[in-house]
Amino acid sequence: MMLILRRLTPLLLLLVAGSGHAVILDALIAGMPDSAAVRVLTAQQQGLAAEYEQRADELGWSLFGGADTGYFRELQASGDPDTYTGYGASVGLRYPLLGTLEERQQALTEAQLAMSRQDHATMLRRSDQRALLRQSYIDWWHAWRLTRWCVQWRPLADAELDSARQRASH
Repeated sequence: MMLILRRLTPLLLLLVAGSGHAVILDALIAGMPDSAAVRVLTAQQQGLAAEYEQRADELGWSLFGGADTGYFRELQASGDPDTYTGYGASVGLRYPLLGTLEERQQALTEAQLAMSRQDHATMLRRSDQRALLRQSYIDWWHAWRLTRWCVQWRPLADAELDSARQRASH
């Protein structure tokens, strides 16, 4: 979090110092890019969405198929070898029933919950990032106002300091 704050503060100061216009906090927040942590959470969210789609696809009908081959040599009682070679293939259509259907529906629900959790984690991280930017903006604004106040009262302070020095020297 502090690393993000350290990166955002100079950006904020550069934006404000570089332009003669006031910088509006809403404009900064709208133009703020996602942090690396938010991008990681977003990528994980996309992975969970793909897993959810896969789980949803597993609920319906599925086509399966396979092919096999075998080679077997057996020694007969007479000492002669007997060789067997086999080939096979299977194709079918299946639908999950009873326990399998329930397990797949539960897996789909768990994937949906994981997606929801990840979505909330991403929103929370973005909210934290915005809060850090707001705090940086508040700190900058406070320093800017203090500097303006000091600049305003500086001539008077210098005059009073000179006056005090003159009185002290006499």
